[in-house]
Amino acid sequence: GVRNVLAHLGIVGDPESEQPQTRYLNGVDGFSSVSAPFSGIFQPFHELGDYVDENQIAGILFSIEEVDRVPLELSFKNSGVVLATRNGARVRRGGHVYLVVEEVAREKALELLQS
Repeated sequence: GVRNVLAHLGIVGDPESEQPQTRYLNGVDGFSSVSAPFSGIFQPFHELGDYVDENQIAGILFSIEEVDRVPLELSFKNSGVVLATRNGARVRRGGHVYLVVEEVAREKALELLQS
């Protein structure tokens, strides 16, 4: 298409070289979530596709019901790739703000599919 012509003319980079590597994720038993312990406004620090480490700060939760309450830093329970985030800042107690999935090798992903 047009992109290939632009690449041939040297206007844009080669589309093949710009393709990201395939990431294999363990959606069977390698996932965890970050939940809000109270209702409030959540300020996220990460986006979809980011790799995060265990105990890394996920974001800050501000209470709107108890204005004197100190904002709470929420952390990730496990390392992995951010697969889902909350849409919007308002969160209720127990609501998930992140879903994190373990990244695995291709062979492990194939094993999980066969089991």
